Amino acid sequence: MHSPKVTAWVAVCSRCIIGPFLMRETISSERYITILEQFVSTQLALEDRPRIEWFMQDGARPHRTQKVSRFLDEYFGNRVIALDYTKFTDTGMDWPTYSPNLTPWDYFLWGALKDAVYGNHRSTLDELESAICVACNSISVETLKDVMPNFILRYATSDCLTFFRLFAENKFFGVQRHLLTVL
Repeated sequence: MHSPKVTAWVAVCSRCIIGPFLMRETISSERYITILEQFVSTQLALEDRPRIEWFMQDGARPHRTQKVSRFLDEYFGNRVIALDYTKFTDTGMDWPTYSPNLTPWDYFLWGALKDAVYGNHRSTLDELESAICVACNSISVETLKDVMPNFILRYATSDCLTFFRLFAENKFFGVQRHLLTVL
């Protein structure tokens, strides 16, 4: 039997974190669209909201459906980096196959959240969700501002030159999701 789990979906840029958006069910494309709708409405409601230049997501199967691509196309148009996105929309940019995990989520966010969340044993999903929210809210803007230049340096030393050009121009708002389980 599988352990109870919570999926935490977080948007991050150098100015803020939007989320987490939490879900206890296995993520399907329909559930993913629900999270995206929450993200878009939250992002639009922020008074000093960051202007989203590019939306980036990984190649998880629920992210790669026609419905998801159409939703992203409606809100972000050709400013999307996602696996199979160009197959459904003829715009945006494909997530590079076998791309290195150089994103801020991979080298910073998930580690920071796991350190904070798993530091104390959580015995219920409610406690886990609360700990995830507290951990996300504890990340300062100063920390995010330090993380993003490191992101640009990582891409500058990789083979992702097209991405590097986008990031160097500060035209990026990335989104990622991750699964956390109750220990």
